[in-house]
Amino acid sequence: MVRGLPGADFKPVAWAQTCNDNIPGLQNRAAALKPEVVTWMSSWETADRIVDGNNLKFGTRRGDTLLLGLINEAVGRLTASGARVVFLTIPQATTSSDLPPPTRAENQTFSHLNALLKRYSRAHSARTSVVDVAKMVCPRLPCPAVVDGVKPRPHDGRHFSDQGPAWIAPKILDAILAAIRARP
Repeated sequence: MVRGLPGADFKPVAWAQTCNDNIPGLQNRAAALKPEVVTWMSSWETADRIVDGNNLKFGTRRGDTLLLGLINEAVGRLTASGARVVFLTIPQATTSSDLPPPTRAENQTFSHLNALLKRYSRAHSARTSVVDVAKMVCPRLPCPAVVDGVKPRPHDGRHFSDQGPAWIAPKILDAILAAIRARP
């Protein structure tokens, strides 16, 4: 959802420029629809990236400050027509059938992003809210592969698939509606 060229060691991945160039236009088109609510669920922001010629290292004080500015820029576009942005937190990765277990560093990255989104939302509560999807999917840590008898992210432990979307969607919708009703 934020702009910049992501890539390890500040070497942008091949598709980075295309994504970077398309983000503002996509956000502007979404705002033109005049939605009441825009949901934001993205781990894209955890990548180190180059923004306006500057290296943004995720998880550093400087990087976090720059990232919060990029989030503010995106939220400004998304809320320009009066919409409210609801950030959906990212659950920690879990064990799965297709990938090795997640590393502590990977899960700390998701936790750090969630903390930044919550911090941003507290400071901008008139136009943003947070729905804690991470708590729904990971009621305890380490995050279990099975929750309420369902494996929400069976294949890679990160993306919802199989029974996961049908299980989590009503929970997210209820939480979004509650967040909208509770808005200041």
